Amino acid sequence: AAGSGIDRTTTLAALIALDVDFHRAIYQLAGNPVIEETIAPQWPHMRRSMATVLSELDYRGSAWAEHADIAKHILAGDAEAAERAALAHAQTAGRMTEERLRASDEAAA
Repeated sequence: AAGSGIDRTTTLAALIALDVDFHRAIYQLAGNPVIEETIAPQWPHMRRSMATVLSELDYRGSAWAEHADIAKHILAGDAEAAERAALAHAQTAGRMTEERLRASDEAAA
């Protein structure tokens, strides 16, 4: 629900905080504290990646639509659909991070 209020004026810091909250909520729903412990050292890198993709104004709404899709499947108990949606979301974000980093490297050269 928090993601539905996002627009072009939402600050990047607020977007990252909401994104982190979403991911943490999924970890809590899993009921396995080891997931949170395992990812904890990776949060600085994840936040940088989030900042990279969420700075793209056109992706902000898409990211939250993807989150809503993942959550819908989790709450419906459809683990396979949730896995597919989460994988697609991660692949899209990863691809966007790589593309933006390559573009900034090329601009700096």
